[in-house]
Amino acid sequence: MNRVKIFLFFISLLLISNCSEENITNPIDSELARNIIGTWEGSSGYSITFYSNRIFIDSIYFEDIQDTSYNNYGLFIRTGKYEISNSVLKLYEFYFTEVITGASIGMAYVSRPVEISITNNVLKRKMFALFYNIGEGKNTLWDKWESNEWLCQADAVDSLQNLYGTYKQIYYFVEDSSQYSHTSIFHNLINDSTYTYDSKRNFTYNAPYLDLPVEADYNMLVQFKNNTMYWYYDGTPEDLVKIK
Repeated sequence: MNRVKIFLFFISLLLISNCSEENITNPIDSELARNIIGTWEGSSGYSITFYSNRIFIDSIYFEDIQDTSYNNYGLFIRTGKYEISNSVLKLYEFYFTEVITGASIGMAYVSRPVEISITNNVLKRKMFALFYNIGEGKNTLWDKWESNEWLCQADAVDSLQNLYGTYKQIYYFVEDSSQYSHTSIFHNLINDSTYTYDSKRNFTYNAPYLDLPVEADYNMLVQFKNNTMYWYYDGTPEDLVKIK
């Protein structure tokens, strides 16, 4: 699996149900649901189209112009479902429909929700991760937390090997420790197989900011409310402009 590049795109994505306007009672959500329909594009090669039937199709194109020894480019097209609730956009049940690469390049999407706003045909997004307490019910980091997400992946060696399914992560933080326990459980819906991986990882927590070096996540703002933990990522995704 040489020359493998795996990109995790935390683009608004998680657990969802319906987004049709008739099922939305929040007037802000109703307006967002109307205005989001169409095609949006960024400057980095990413575009996404939202349809009125709660289906989305997006694509990412990239190339490594610094490396001339390999034909390093990739086009990944994905489809799935979406929902808007409380000004949060969530994508789920997504999978790759087309993968075109010039080298051994893989791609993985892990679901993350994003807070959204639309002004003058510009879609702004703020990423966060959502965790539920499965430990002692503490509203502090020092407990056991679980997230339930969705994952799809195109294999770097065989891009036709398209995996997708539910992705559960469990974090257990102990006070006065420099490491946390992490368990990931992926249920591949293609062949009904389950993969579990356990590890110990370093972290730094200077409340309310959390660094997870192994996951390349730094300076995340951590907040707690009603046995729910929120991680707000440092930085924001690029704005998307509506092109049609």
